Amino acid sequence: MHTARKDFKRLRSLLRLAYYGSDRGITRRENAMLREAGRRLSAARDATVLVETFDVLDPGGAAALREQLMRERETAGAAIRDPDGVVTEVLESLAALRDELGAREAWPHTPAQLARGYARVHRRARRALRDAEADPCDANIHTLRKRLKDVWYCSDLLQPAAPKRMSRMAKRAHKAADAAGEEHDFAVFEAWVGQVAAGDGDAARGLAAAAERGREDRASRTIDQARKVLARKPKAELRRVRRFSSWPPLETPVIESPAPRKVSSGDG
Repeated sequence: MHTARKDFKRLRSLLRLAYYGSDRGITRRENAMLREAGRRLSAARDATVLVETFDVLDPGGAAALREQLMRERETAGAAIRDPDGVVTEVLESLAALRDELGAREAWPHTPAQLARGYARVHRRARRALRDAEADPCDANIHTLRKRLKDVWYCSDLLQPAAPKRMSRMAKRAHKAADAAGEEHDFAVFEAWVGQVAAGDGDAARGLAAAAERGREDRASRTIDQARKVLARKPKAELRRVRRFSSWPPLETPVIESPAPRKVSSGDG
């Protein structure tokens, strides 16, 4: 499930890269369909992250709280394993999206279009960084994480334009996005602990304090690393991609229907 959600995000970044640089722009419907598909699969992953974060913060105590987390993870996993449940609905949504994308006459992919798209991806990331610097709350760090992932995925896709530069950019953005992901994991855990504090007050308060310290540390790391990723202005990145003039000829991709897949009991 985690791999599927990552692929949805990568595809959203690809659409941004292609359509930010065109007159049309990315359609809200396509973006929303992919975003919702990822969200539908997030419950099992989020439940697992809560258990993992708990084990990092308190590997030996508060057994009752951990048992509660394990029950919640099992419930979320059961919903994913249901053959008539979430996975089937997501597959149906993706089939509709595939038909929409497959019906396009052409995909914007000239160097100039991709350069404009990449510059806009950077511009949005720099705006998110400024917001996080002004207020490093979880919401701002989470937004920065999403924008860093766009930079990561788009840099990875554009490696032929400048292999060394784009590879280095992708690795740095990946590292910064991972730090932001850890910040969000601590924030989600802190919020969960706050909801159950009445049942096990002392243990919950200690865990909440540890999660807050972890969140603040990862927020600081994210901002420091994002500054390195986004040090160059978007126009500089635009010029770098536009200079690459030997792109191979590209054609509108043929989007084929995937083979049906049975949901195994181990998924989730």
